[in-house]
Amino acid sequence: MTPSDLDEFHKALLTKENPFWYPAPPKRPPFMVGGEEYLRWFKGTFVHSIGHGYNVSFVVGQPGAGKSHFLSYLDYLFYEKNAFNGVYTIFEARREEIDESDLWRRLLWTDDAVQKLRSILTINKIQASNIRSDIKGNIIKLVEGTLQIESLTSNTLHEIAVGLSELLVTENAGICLAIDNVDEYFRFLSDKYGKEKALERFFGTLRSVTTGLKQIVILLACTSPVYEQIKAIEVDRTFARRIEYREEMLKELSLGQTFEIVHRYMEWWAGKHNLKLPLVPECCFETSSDQLSLYPFSKIAVEYFNKVTSQFAGDIVFACCEFVDNMKSQEHVSIVKDEIIIYGLENAAKKKPQIISKTEILKTDRAKILEKLMALKLIDAQRKTREKYISGVQSTKIIESIEAYASILGIGIRAVSSVPNFYNPTRWVSPEEALKIWEYKGRKIVEFIVGGRPPIGTREIKTYNRYIEPEDVIKAASFVEVGQATHILYILHWAGSYSKNCRRAGIEIIRFEPISAEIDLEDVLLKIIAVVEEGSEDRKDLIEHVEKYHVKLIETLERLQEQERPPEKSLEERHREIRRAYT
Repeated sequence: MTPSDLDEFHKALLTKENPFWYPAPPKRPPFMVGGEEYLRWFKGTFVHSIGHGYNVSFVVGQPGAGKSHFLSYLDYLFYEKNAFNGVYTIFEARREEIDESDLWRRLLWTDDAVQKLRSILTINKIQASNIRSDIKGNIIKLVEGTLQIESLTSNTLHEIAVGLSELLVTENAGICLAIDNVDEYFRFLSDKYGKEKALERFFGTLRSVTTGLKQIVILLACTSPVYEQIKAIEVDRTFARRIEYREEMLKELSLGQTFEIVHRYMEWWAGKHNLKLPLVPECCFETSSDQLSLYPFSKIAVEYFNKVTSQFAGDIVFACCEFVDNMKSQEHVSIVKDEIIIYGLENAAKKKPQIISKTEILKTDRAKILEKLMALKLIDAQRKTREKYISGVQSTKIIESIEAYASILGIGIRAVSSVPNFYNPTRWVSPEEALKIWEYKGRKIVEFIVGGRPPIGTREIKTYNRYIEPEDVIKAASFVEVGQATHILYILHWAGSYSKNCRRAGIEIIRFEPISAEIDLEDVLLKIIAVVEEGSEDRKDLIEHVEKYHVKLIETLERLQEQERPPEKSLEERHREIRRAYT
């Protein structure tokens, strides 16, 4: 494949419809992966019904198992592949009651059904039948395409269906009605009538549909939990006796089937647009006879989809759909691998949380994949930051960056109000930019950023220093004393620790030491500013990386919040502690 061919493929992928439609339009791509046993079951059921009457069966599976795809694929087999002799329709149940006439109108109003009936039933055959003349006339109009279906009553529509069933059976053909989204419909009826009455009404509609017909197959698509609920409900058997609880359970895809479904979608879409599916080595997988492409999905990506999802066809298709949609939004096609896999699956899970069934695997692999990647991105972000602040960083920028960093980690930040100076009540401690209240896990922490303008751009020059002075301790402790906070956190940058004179500044200061902590950002301040300012779309992951391997601010807060302020001690006890500490 030449670069120009690849460009054409990319252009089409970004501008044409998504190959992974979800939810699907009525016409699905002409294939079904992993459905051979279900198709065999349906073929046997449909053929048997032509000679033996009706059959009502449940198509059951977990959300994303491919129930809707299975029903849509049958539509393709009936009308495009002509694999079944008869007519078929899918009725999408919603949160409104279904009348029998809704089902017949959905079947008889479609061009596909009319054309199929025309190919099976000639006018002469209809006229030669023993059906009542008025019904016969309506069927002839239906086949000719002149029947005003919307104006017919429910009773007339049922009589037409009975007549059609009789005619079709003589031609070894049949009728199949599929009702999708039974879950939502059953919940709607249950909310309105209660579960038992809801099931009676639903089964009553199905009983009415099947009454008098020579043949019909009804498929009810629902999830496993709803199916189990329906089976467990006791209802009047006059309503339920026509329902045979025969289910066909849709199962998970194997890894090979997962490869196949992605390949088949992309190949079908490429062929539809007269394009060739690119054969890029990392996007290919081997079969016993050929090498097949998954482009733009890497083989590793598809293996991972199979690994962390519930392995249902619908979930695989949904995940792929989200990746393609994301490429469209960014107007750029990338091979899906490495961190793109992680980000894409996380985005898909925001819309459909149940898509990730193995969350622990994703969490573990996320850390492995992103650790190396974020380390490289951090180096680049630091380089840009150092170039930007070659003369140093103003204290306001440092405070902004630290607060932005803390906020992304989930720490609440608010300004302080003026409070009395606990050491000298005749004075007040006023709000200042470097002094805030941080809220973390129910604790209110006085956060005091101690420092000024460090030489970030020239790391080898480290003449700057600033200690925690007694006045700093008094300021922070004043907010604890009046109840605005429970703990104190000093954040130091290009600074030392406590001043040598701090402990001797007053007897009152020492009692706040158990509920205070300090964190020194001397070696990591550049990283904090870099990830806040240069992180762009990777900011959250970069911050998590810096937090885990470098800053460990949350770890400090976790330790701090476990500390409680000690009970008040007598003046004599406090003097004794100070003497022990400094002699």
